[in-house]
Amino acid sequence: MKYKHLSRTIFYIIFIIYIILLLKITVFRYYFSLFGGSINIYPFIGYLYLIDANRYFYAIYLLVGNIICFIPFGMLTSLISKKKISFSKMLVWGFILSLAIEATQYILGTGISEIDDLILNTVGVLLGYLIINKLIYRSQKQ
Repeated sequence: MKYKHLSRTIFYIIFIIYIILLLKITVFRYYFSLFGGSINIYPFIGYLYLIDANRYFYAIYLLVGNIICFIPFGMLTSLISKKKISFSKMLVWGFILSLAIEATQYILGTGISEIDDLILNTVGVLLGYLIINKLIYRSQKQ
């Protein structure tokens, strides 16, 4: 029991550090302009423009990066929770986190708020959730 509490505390600290880094990367950049952001409501259109401009590597970088950056949220949230989180609840949490980041980017003018970011970030959260739950299930099975 004592070790379980200690590991949860360590995961809380890692979670807080992760959230700070995530917000630094996605929202709090060196510039801002209130309501100076832009919105792209057409899913994956930016990727099509990049592919059309032969910028394949950058398109893949953005696509994979949007997913990878949010995997830790799904993993760490599952690890610090005292009860098992359902897939649907994690879906909602991932979507809300991503929506909050995209809205803040728009409000502060620190990025382009895009529908595809909402989708890919939520997919990343769900992947993290599935990975950690598969690992936990395997370790409990042994």
